[in-house]
Amino acid sequence: MNTLKSLAIILAFTSYTIYVSAQNSVLSANLAQITDSVEYTLNGTIALRTGKTVNIKINNQRTIPAVGQTGILQKYFEEEIFGMKTTGWLDIGEMKITSVKPEMVTMTIIEEHSVVTKDGQKVDNFKVGKIVNFNWKTVK
Repeated sequence: MNTLKSLAIILAFTSYTIYVSAQNSVLSANLAQITDSVEYTLNGTIALRTGKTVNIKINNQRTIPAVGQTGILQKYFEEEIFGMKTTGWLDIGEMKITSVKPEMVTMTIIEEHSVVTKDGQKVDNFKVGKIVNFNWKTVK
């Protein structure tokens, strides 16, 4: 081959992903380590919100996040949009666990992810009584 316009090769191994690209005979390589992780979900209901602090009443759960764990909080929604009933999970914020008790987890809002307005007013995504999932990962 006289000219090499573009070439992309992705090799995946258990611990590494290697991306090699060549454009006009110039090679570059980027090596990124991939770690094995386990994803968990905590189910519950918002029991209290005070400022950036949110208390979640835990549903029956085997795995509980440790204090200091960060993750994503999602709320369940059912809305009528353009005449159609729509349901799903909305990512509402990045959270950090600050306290764990047998039936209650307390977390702090690090960053709100979804801003929803209704009739020109901001909707409180962390409203008491909302069904939520807290999703987090741990490294094996």
